[in-house]
Amino acid sequence: MANQVGQRVSGARATTAGLPPFQTQDVSHEGSVRAAVAALVLVVVSALAIFPFILPSIPV
Repeated sequence: MANQVGQRVSGARATTAGLPPFQTQDVSHEGSVRAAVAALVLVVVSALAIFPFILPSIPV
């Protein structure tokens, strides 16, 4: 099993030998940062939308 994985990896390296090296780490973090920002915006917008309905029920 490990030998098959090694052959696949070496084959993938051989097919990308002519291409310039690319960074996968920055791309993977970019997607997670976008997802975190989108989730934060969704939470803030939903809190602002619900706030006027909760405010009258809070006793002062």
